[in-house]
Amino acid sequence: MLHLGHIRAMKQAKKHGDYLIINVSSDKRVKIKKGNDRPILPARDRAEIISELRFVDKVVLYEEETEPNHFKAMREERPDVLIMDDNEHQDLSKEREVCKELGIELVRMPRVITESELNTTEIINKIKAR
Repeated sequence: MLHLGHIRAMKQAKKHGDYLIINVSSDKRVKIKKGNDRPILPARDRAEIISELRFVDKVVLYEEETEPNHFKAMREERPDVLIMDDNEHQDLSKEREVCKELGIELVRMPRVITESELNTTEIINKIKAR
């Protein structure tokens, strides 16, 4: 579910280059990461919504299950920079390895906080509580 934190994060990522490629996680990956009641919208819908944002140049959707989608995107798209959420609990050793192999700069971007500070899960829980 696209929210203001996503918009601000994508705009911030765009500042690191002149061509922004957004990788949309497959439904299978979202289900694995977030649980059986997710995603709310199918991947193709999410990709189309994101593609309509004026600062997004390309949207990539992969149906990979075995590894995060961005590894395939990195190998195929060969970006100059890979922007990753600065989640302190996230192990980025594989990302560092692939970036080094492909000559891609890895940038950890701080989480974008909005006034409401609600993420997708919190928005869904708030809707369910009504």
